Amino acid sequence: MIKTTPVDTIKCWDLDELVTTTYGKPYDFQSEEEGRDRGFYRFVVKNDDVSVCFEQENPIPLDEWLKDTSGSRLVYPLFDELILDLKAKGLIKDGDYYIVVDW
Repeated sequence: MIKTTPVDTIKCWDLDELVTTTYGKPYDFQSEEEGRDRGFYRFVVKNDDVSVCFEQENPIPLDEWLKDTSGSRLVYPLFDELILDLKAKGLIKDGDYYIVVDW
């Protein structure tokens, strides 16, 4: 029998809603990098570390993203900083996650 490991899945629009509501800024994970393909995007949160298993194109530090007022959909925060901040706010816990992009 093959050994399996449980993971948590997050629909991309649920992540978008959480980030948008938490920070009062528009966020669209799927639109990052001019549109992500359908698929699963993995990240792991453990203690004060986030391992991101996908690429980001030209992200900026979270504090700069929070100050940005351009409204550009091409400006995104560093994903690991974003997740660690959500964890500090008690909105995400340690675990193995996959963001599901499907439309």
